[in-house]
This record gives sequence, structure tokens and C-alpha cells, in this order.
Amino acid sequence: MLVLAAMGLVCAGLIESAAWPALLIWTMLAAGVAVAALFVMHALRHAEPVVPPRLFRGRHFTISAVAMFTYNVAFAAILLGITLLLTQEMHLSVLGAALTEDINGCIAVGVVDDDDLGGYAMEGRARSGG
Repeated sequence: MLVLAAMGLVCAGLIESAAWPALLIWTMLAAGVAVAALFVMHALRHAEPVVPPRLFRGRHFTISAVAMFTYNVAFAAILLGITLLLTQEMHLSVLGAALTEDINGCIAVGVVDDDDLGGYAMEGRARSGG
């Protein structure tokens, strides 16, 4: 529950940063970091934590965990950037953006097709029944 609360606070602060006052955003981000610190303290003191802290004593595990975290943050940033491009600049709906980003080849259609990353082509096919 602590991880969920920490992620919720940080994500809400980042997502609503354009609409909410700066003081509220910084408070939510700080609270998220504080709750994450509580989670670490809880894991260090718990008899059977979800991820045993002793695993981080091994150099290879720590390097791997940091690398995986970095990769996942970068991948999420790319997906967010694509979603913002498709919804704000290309005026696709959220559903249209999700379909365009679908892993089953929709991005490839966008790269090959001349119709603005395939989103408009997909909408045209949906309207024409094809």
C-alpha cells in the first residue's frame, strides 16, 4: 500500500502540474518521496519483505535493478511523449492514440503510411468499414 500511495502522489503531481498550483504540486511530490522512504524503512524492518534488502548488497543485482529502472523510466517517457504528440498536436482521441501506439503493428503503419503516423488512416478505415 505504501508503494501505491507513493506512486499515486508522484504521478498525480506530475500529471496535474499544468493545472494545479505549484505549491500543491511540490507538496504532493515531496509527500510521494516521503511515503517511498517509509516503504524502504518498512522493508528494512519487516521479517519477510517483498524484496529482501540483502539482495542489494550484491553489486550485480544493484546494477541490474538500476539499469532496469532507468530503462523503464525512459520507455514510459517515450510512450508519454508519443501519446501527447498524438492527442495534442495531431488531435486524435485518447482511444485513437492508444490504437495508434498498439504493439501489433500500428506504429509501423504510421511510419510507412503518409497519413500522419497512421492515426488518420486508421480512422478513415474505421469510418469506411475497412
